[in-house]
Amino acid sequence: MIDTPAVRNRVASRGTVARAFLTALARQANQPLVLLGDPGPVLDGAPTDIDIAIGVQARRNRARLVRGALDQLPWPARIVQVIQHEARAHYFAVAILVGERWELFHPDVTTDYVRVGRTFMGFDELVDGARPLVGAAGLSVPSPGTAAHYYVVKRVSKGNITQPGIDYLGDLLDAEPTPVRRAVTSLLGERHGASVLAAIERRSTASFESAARAARPELYSKHRPNVRERVAEAGRAVRRLIEPTGAAIAIYGTDGSGKGTLLAALRRDVGPAFRAVDEWHLFARVRPGEEDVPVTDPHGIAPRSTVMSAAKLAFYLGLAWLRRAPRIAVARRRARLVLFDRDVEDLWIDPQRYRFSLPDSVLQFAVKLFPKPDFALVLDADAATVLTRSQELGAATLELLAGRYRAYAEARPNVKVIDASGAPDEVALAAASALFAWLEERTARRLGLAPESLSSARPER
Repeated sequence: MIDTPAVRNRVASRGTVARAFLTALARQANQPLVLLGDPGPVLDGAPTDIDIAIGVQARRNRARLVRGALDQLPWPARIVQVIQHEARAHYFAVAILVGERWELFHPDVTTDYVRVGRTFMGFDELVDGARPLVGAAGLSVPSPGTAAHYYVVKRVSKGNITQPGIDYLGDLLDAEPTPVRRAVTSLLGERHGASVLAAIERRSTASFESAARAARPELYSKHRPNVRERVAEAGRAVRRLIEPTGAAIAIYGTDGSGKGTLLAALRRDVGPAFRAVDEWHLFARVRPGEEDVPVTDPHGIAPRSTVMSAAKLAFYLGLAWLRRAPRIAVARRRARLVLFDRDVEDLWIDPQRYRFSLPDSVLQFAVKLFPKPDFALVLDADAATVLTRSQELGAATLELLAGRYRAYAEARPNVKVIDASGAPDEVALAAASALFAWLEERTARRLGLAPESLSSARPER
């Protein structure tokens, strides 16, 4: 394979990258991959999960399989997340550097099909009668009856369906009506099966969702979890508590360093590695659609007295532990990304902004008592560059604050300084690369693998 910077970083469509990745994965597994669900959006590169049935069970072995596939790609790539969302299913977040931007893909690898602790289909059932996918080497799809069985279980269990989803089921029914009808009826019984099939025939999402709600008790009563499944599900839940796959990331920098622009870019570029994204400003969660109130004179208000400063600091400490910390803990367990626009270190780095009149030594000691983010980014730019973007603070103040931010970063291994003097896309790429490197290292450590063992052998630059 030709290996030059131009080839490694060439711009390609998401569909091209998705096909290359899946073909490489099939080659690495030395067996056909069975794509579960509608393969069309997957091969077109739509930002959707890629449900795959494959006969590899252990989490570490699955990670090695995906990692081996990444070495075959002409783009730098790394595994940044492995989330066990069911007892026998692992959801991967794979970051591939295409051109000047990371693209995320989400192979969801399983053997048996398990939902809510219940086994609905064994591996042999999923792959029996699988057919090669035309125009996609090494990829297969289940027979229409099996595909309908799988997808109806998934949508009835979740209780919702999109129009493309109902059209996919309608296409399966049109292609081979007898096995599809047999699969749905055996799954849900005559009455509920007939209602679901009628909704599929009409291609009506509303009718399907209504029928799904009525059919769910019947579906679950036929597939009760056994002792083994209960134990496996309990183990998975404990692992998620011990090794939460969410993350709290703080972004620091002076006014004008580009924090707001970077937050939006990280939500776009890194957010898909998680189940959802939350945004906080210090101790207050930013609600979707809320607009920031511009700060025009952050140092213009006189500091509080020493007593009032101490009281305000104590209030912040209580707020951090009693209000914010529990919410962040839940977000981590639920594989959510929490982004902080400013965080507790700002209390001593820029005390005038918060009207503190306490000595630096007191503030630095107090900050040690606060809960900390998992990782932090410091945006660093010289005062001349910052002043072209924002004039809230003078050059001398900006240089002082920048020096404090750098001192904070140098003393901590989980903080990365990002050069913020470049164009927004360059800053976003550097920040995303730093976060993905940290996530990769965290994932490798939890898998018992060496750091950087989840990256392809190709250098990023």
